Amino acid sequence: MHSIFEIGDIHQINERLWQVELLSTINNDKRMTELTDYIRQHTTKSETHPWFRLAELFLQMGHHDEAEGILQQFADFCLTYAPDSMSYAKCLHGLGLTQQLQGDFSKALSLFEQALQIYTIPDKFRASVYNDLGKTHFSVGNYSTALLNYKKSLEILETIIDSDLRPLILCYAYIGETYLRLGKARDAQFYVKKAIEIGQKVFPSVHPHLAIWYTLMGEAYRMTADFTNATQFYEKALKIKEKYLPPDHVELGHTLSELGLLNEKLNNYSSALSYHEKALQIRNKSLSSNHPDL
Repeated sequence: MHSIFEIGDIHQINERLWQVELLSTINNDKRMTELTDYIRQHTTKSETHPWFRLAELFLQMGHHDEAEGILQQFADFCLTYAPDSMSYAKCLHGLGLTQQLQGDFSKALSLFEQALQIYTIPDKFRASVYNDLGKTHFSVGNYSTALLNYKKSLEILETIIDSDLRPLILCYAYIGETYLRLGKARDAQFYVKKAIEIGQKVFPSVHPHLAIWYTLMGEAYRMTADFTNATQFYEKALKIKEKYLPPDHVELGHTLSELGLLNEKLNNYSSALSYHEKALQIRNKSLSSNHPDL
């Protein structure tokens, strides 16, 4: 197994140069080994067409124009020779993702809808498109429409026998998050709990997804004034975030601040003060002096 390092601290030396301190982890660290094995397992070469893999790589690198160019070339070819093919549907879906990432949500929605019009696509792919329709509507605040599409995706996923449970787990989480935005905390708890219960069996214990879901569950409990359970879930989220985020990351500051507020609600003022002080230290390092969060 290759050496694994955690980011210890980051210092800016000058305008274009940063010093990153790496901390060597112990090879027998069970949680880090689990995470490494998981990443290796899910980044192996798939049976997807090389053009799609190349476009996906460009998307992951943030090169949206290059990804869009590759997908558009392939889409033009498919439209001419195989307009009802799965490959054309994948191109439309991929182009929709590029538009989504670039913030052109109306164009993304149109491309996703076009992909759904190709009736030869398999159920699992159709569920994926509905899921991305939901995410796009969520991004523009259309929470009711987002929920409708997520539930269409869930309806399909719950009928599919598949060893890969990740799409189902993520769908539960997206539905839970959407219910939160709609102010329906009990419904949010129901779906996020499902995501956590299955996700704990599928994802490594330090996977970022779990931190997100613990945070969502904490927020749902806070909405129902159950501050004790809310605190417990925010603490779980914090422990994971401390594993994969730099020590001065603003997200850590946000979580610490939330824990401070929750401890105030519980009259645990010493703990509240400690969390707020830690949050302030991070924000002083990571935010500009005139930032509103300070």
